[in-house]
Amino acid sequence: MTTQQQTTSEVDSPNRRAIVAACAGTFVEFFDFTTYGVFAAVIAAQFFPNQSGLTALLATFAVFGVSYLLRPLGAIVFGHYGDKLGRRNVLAISIITMSGSTFLIGAVPVYAQIGLAAPIILVILRSLQGFSAGGEWGGATTFLAEYAPQGRRGFLCGLNIFATVLGVLFGVVLGGTLSLVMSPDALHAWGWRIPFLLALPLGLVGLYFRRKLDETPEFKRARATDSVDKTPLRTAVRQYRRQLLVVVGLTALGTSGMYLLLFMPTYMSKVLHYTFSESLIAVGAAFGACACTILVASAASDRMGRRMVMLVGSVLSVVTVVPAFWLVQQSFTSALSGSIALGAAIGVFCGPFPAAIAELFPTAIRFSGLSLGYGVATSVFGGMTPLAVTFLLERTHNAMAPAYFFVVAAIITLTATIFYKESRERKVATAAVV
Repeated sequence: MTTQQQTTSEVDSPNRRAIVAACAGTFVEFFDFTTYGVFAAVIAAQFFPNQSGLTALLATFAVFGVSYLLRPLGAIVFGHYGDKLGRRNVLAISIITMSGSTFLIGAVPVYAQIGLAAPIILVILRSLQGFSAGGEWGGATTFLAEYAPQGRRGFLCGLNIFATVLGVLFGVVLGGTLSLVMSPDALHAWGWRIPFLLALPLGLVGLYFRRKLDETPEFKRARATDSVDKTPLRTAVRQYRRQLLVVVGLTALGTSGMYLLLFMPTYMSKVLHYTFSESLIAVGAAFGACACTILVASAASDRMGRRMVMLVGSVLSVVTVVPAFWLVQQSFTSALSGSIALGAAIGVFCGPFPAAIAELFPTAIRFSGLSLGYGVATSVFGGMTPLAVTFLLERTHNAMAPAYFFVVAAIITLTATIFYKESRERKVATAAVV
């Protein structure tokens, strides 16, 4: 057996378990965050009852954004230990911390029960949730990238963002189901807690899979050859500044797009006055379209290259968002069409995105570099998206404001994609596949 065949066998044998272990945490993470977004209006009434309308939503989304401010710190801590000690144990800690804090959000008393302490506790738990999530997505992407065989990294890493969308869809579907089968009074009184409480058993399942899996082949080779970096964050910041900036730029579109879609139930029900169920159906259709195009685009990037597919996706996103939002404002049928078109465009870009940023860094600092760049970008473009568009809606009274915000993020990503260079490893893999 040749060396290449041995390497391929080493990677292929635990491949399915690696996918499940990595993607389980991502699924839980985005189910958790989706739950908060879907029930934003209910949470606003329960934790900020003295406010009204968009002002209460602003307070709710401010708490949503606070958790993202902790993401870069979580990326630094989890990335450092992930590059020094290994991927598996660090990812195990991140998933149980994240799911545990989400469970506690579902158990915390509301304002009517304990007064000002309720929103304070909510902020603390959201901060803990954001800190642990800071190393989750980047670590899972690193995990998949280092298990992937040659010529398959784009598709396998794309499964991590596919799991992102599945987590969102699960949150949307569960939220929609609860809103249909429960009375408004019951939903506000205790029904909103159900998805948060589900986070703990889901997290324990993810923990089980991660504890059963071995370290990635690439990290084991780095440890065997004593090439583990003792200060990975310092190395990333000093020697890979350009790559970090590219990661931030590339993350803008996907992150703001995902959270713009996550904001849509609130936008459609509160601003455009659709029913909550109609809003969730439209958003569910958008994420369904996004999931389908992610699978196609990630596989295509293994043949066409990451840059080409991301260019197509970023251009489509720029030209689609304004017409899509116009359609959303017309009728429920046109809202479905606009939501699906926007979701599909975002998915084209997101498919190759995880592999593209993983390939910007060597094994020794991949967890740190990827997580830091992604964490900074999600703080700016992800967690702040609902807060920013709610603020713009309140100040401008222009229903197209969310679309304009997303156009800016998409142009930033388009610029970063133009400057993105395929890695040498990617070029060799493309030549081998073609």
